[in-house]
Amino acid sequence: MKKNMIQLIILGGAIVVLVLFLVFNNINSINYKLPELSKVGKEEITRFTVTGPSGTMELVKDSDNNWKINPQGYPAAKNTIDTMVKEIAELTLTELVASGEEVFPRYNLDDANKVTITAYNGEKEVRKYEVGKSATSQHTFVKLMDDQNVYRAKGDFRYTFDKKIADIRDKTVFNFNKDDINSIETVFEGRTHTVLKYVEKDTSAEPEKDKDGNEIEKTKTVWRDSTTKEEIDPKFANDTLDALYNLNCIDYLENPPQEYFNKEYFRIALKGPKDYTLTVYDKIPEKEDFPTESAGNPYKFTLPAWRINNLTKLVTDMLDKKPASK
Repeated sequence: MKKNMIQLIILGGAIVVLVLFLVFNNINSINYKLPELSKVGKEEITRFTVTGPSGTMELVKDSDNNWKINPQGYPAAKNTIDTMVKEIAELTLTELVASGEEVFPRYNLDDANKVTITAYNGEKEVRKYEVGKSATSQHTFVKLMDDQNVYRAKGDFRYTFDKKIADIRDKTVFNFNKDDINSIETVFEGRTHTVLKYVEKDTSAEPEKDKDGNEIEKTKTVWRDSTTKEEIDPKFANDTLDALYNLNCIDYLENPPQEYFNKEYFRIALKGPKDYTLTVYDKIPEKEDFPTESAGNPYKFTLPAWRINNLTKLVTDMLDKKPASK
């Protein structure tokens, strides 16, 4: 009997302690107020740094509102930077998760894993925080500076910032309006060939008249061999421009050996209000990439074999075909 009484007293004491813990913990949770972050507009951010496991990079907006990666001065990919700036400006804390330096490794907020973001307006620091691992597909663990607390923040943005310089470089090779191009010159397998665009009267179209009874002249666009003036199948020009007008490279070559650029494999030049030239060299040994140069681009880069093969096939198919019927 006495033993049962002691057990009941112990159990009752434990229940009281548990209830008190839950009550006070709940009170603390209710009374805790998340830090109020200062508002930062996207347009206010003119520079920011990202420091993490992959190193440090600085992004700077120039007078034309284009972003560059310093100190190299590489153009940065607009969509990538827009996403980064949006996440910085719209940082929103949703919940206190834990506190104390000992818990930082659990959330990838220790020195070896955290990504530190510092944003500026001119020389003024407007936001600084540390990014840990993703909490869920909709949240990320973060820590504010001079704050030992770990918070959930709205959005899954760890991957947005945990990048290398190569990941955010602008890989655009060409970006033009296809309608602006009026000449395509190709050099492949020892043969140089040029086709020119003409806008001519369409004599095959049904005649039409305007409200005053005047005949409306209808025109058509044709591509012709620059030497023979024979009309060629428009598929060559259309498919070639489709392949090039918004061309991106695979990656840039850092300090490539000169031997990569000793033997030209294929060249194509487009002319219009602005000219575009792509020079492709023999495939890199043991790789499926072609080292390439583009007029106006100071950086050498690579293009995939399938893309170059598609372009050269368009050339050979066009040269092997008879002229389009008139």
